[in-house]
Amino acid sequence: MKRFLVELGIPEDKIIEEKKSRNTLENALFTREILETKGIDKICLVTLFLKKKWNA
Repeated sequence: MKRFLVELGIPEDKIIEEKKSRNTLENALFTREILETKGIDKICLVTLFLKKKWNA
């Protein structure tokens, strides 16, 4: 995702990646922590939804 955003012209130093989470809830909690630490209160959230085919 970061590479894609950089290719679109977003400066690399403006992209923040959260890399500790194992699920969506953890991602939201860790992201909030990062934003609060940096004093950021406005963001542009980019997400990628991948549908995984599950075998029954």
